[in-house]
Amino acid sequence: MLPLRPSWAKILLKKSPAHCKAAMETPFKQSKAMELGSYVDWLVFGGPEPEASEAAKERADKIARPVLEFVSDLPAWTGRKEIDWTDSNGVPCQAHPDLVFDNASLGGYDLKTAADTSNAGITRAIELFGYDIQVAAYEEATGGPFRLLFIETTAPYELRPVTLDAAQKAEGWRQWLEAKRIWKQCWETGKWPGRGNFVSTPSRYRAAKNITIDMEEEE
Repeated sequence: MLPLRPSWAKILLKKSPAHCKAAMETPFKQSKAMELGSYVDWLVFGGPEPEASEAAKERADKIARPVLEFVSDLPAWTGRKEIDWTDSNGVPCQAHPDLVFDNASLGGYDLKTAADTSNAGITRAIELFGYDIQVAAYEEATGGPFRLLFIETTAPYELRPVTLDAAQKAEGWRQWLEAKRIWKQCWETGKWPGRGNFVSTPSRYRAAKNITIDMEEEE
């Protein structure tokens, strides 16, 4: 059984085990946004230098500056640390958080580049991209609290430390535990099912569009 990574957990839950298996067997290809984010990560946290265009490198340098200033004031930490562990149910796991404090009880941070760093934009990104699942996995890996650092990809390159509240953390943990259950089941049975049958119902948009309003005649 391969160790479960948060990135694969997201595919298991948001698509299907079949999609996850396909992703595991397909060479990874970065999008332009991923290329930029990877280079920002390298500028801040180190490790092997990723490939990037000159334009991406120039842009990444501007984005990384506020992050470098922020992390310079933090307690001792290690960047891009690979953590392997096996949970109580025998599921092997692996995580690569961006910043882990040397004092493990302090947890760490994970950096996210974003075009929209408004409150609504950050919340939407956390839920859409499964960042709450990552936080749960990283907290299990380190035993400490994990937070997110959102950095804006255009001027003024706003940096926003983000803490997930109890409800959002609980949802992240629920999904991470469910992903581990599915992962173990798929490996033990050798079955990686797709999404399965579907019964379509009207969308919320259509339901709202079809609402009729009765207007009483004024006397």
